[in-house]
Amino acid sequence: MNKKHIMMVSHDFLPNIGGIAVYVYELSKALIARGHQLTVLTQYASFSTQNKEETIDGIRVIRVPIAPIKKIEDIQYRKRMRQLIRQLEATETVDVIHWQTLNKDAQMMRGLHVQALEVYTNHLSWFRMLYNEGNTAKIHQLIREPDVIICPSREVETMTAALFQKAKTVYLPNGVDEHVFYPDAATSKLVREQYGISQQETVIVSTNRMEPIKGMSYLMEAIPSMLQKHENLTFLIAGDGSQYAEFEAMIEKQTQNSPKVIFTGRLTNQDIRRVVNAADIYYPICIPCARCDQYRNRCLCQFRGTNFPRLYSTQCWCLWPKTNCGSRK
Repeated sequence: MNKKHIMMVSHDFLPNIGGIAVYVYELSKALIARGHQLTVLTQYASFSTQNKEETIDGIRVIRVPIAPIKKIEDIQYRKRMRQLIRQLEATETVDVIHWQTLNKDAQMMRGLHVQALEVYTNHLSWFRMLYNEGNTAKIHQLIREPDVIICPSREVETMTAALFQKAKTVYLPNGVDEHVFYPDAATSKLVREQYGISQQETVIVSTNRMEPIKGMSYLMEAIPSMLQKHENLTFLIAGDGSQYAEFEAMIEKQTQNSPKVIFTGRLTNQDIRRVVNAADIYYPICIPCARCDQYRNRCLCQFRGTNFPRLYSTQCWCLWPKTNCGSRK
């Protein structure tokens, strides 16, 4: 195999625990295991002007400083990341530059012409929303056509190919590491004990950001009546977001602060794996439907597949919310 020097460019990276941060980290480790050289270029919040370099599990990580001031942080990121990439291409052999985020990295790469193979992974639901709204001009405003675009779903692959004819479009779904995601009765027992849940309870687990786009309101609205109908039922809800306080207050009021609804708050990726092992039923998220103002299920096989590992890890039932549109009527 021809070994490559691959530079991952991602505004979102560890110690943040977001999906793209974990994607970049895990993919980098896998590529290192295949003998490639990996450098992750990212940012850190600071008024400093000095880049920071460190090594995380064999991954070389270089961070550019970004002042935590809303009006200038994006400008600084674009300027300093472009400078860093130009410097590395001038002083090192760089074979691939693989960038990740649709807004911040996309805007940064628009003003930069690189010598290496330019690859973009089309992660975000925002792309699908813009496409389904017919706002393709906004997409082209955000993304300058790279050499290769990786698509984690067939739907995104079709949309991407329609908009970017010159780029090579590649369907590459997210995978499952069977050595990491597997049912573990001992972990399930420990997690239930940690949160004070009886082993006899039926546990419904949700692990999502609490943002309007995720459709978590469906679950919150259903919880009070479900608790009234089912005596041995507990909800374990992991994650945070802009709606966290609203949902917590809503559930406290409508269930009289029932101990059978547990909000864990934000968890690391490792802790998410533990929590899901306690599930008898897993609740997947919803996304806005392109055909109406209702929400439609985020189908496990149609979209990014991020829920697959969680289901594999527990072999639990999947609870699909019923909506007034699409195939989930």
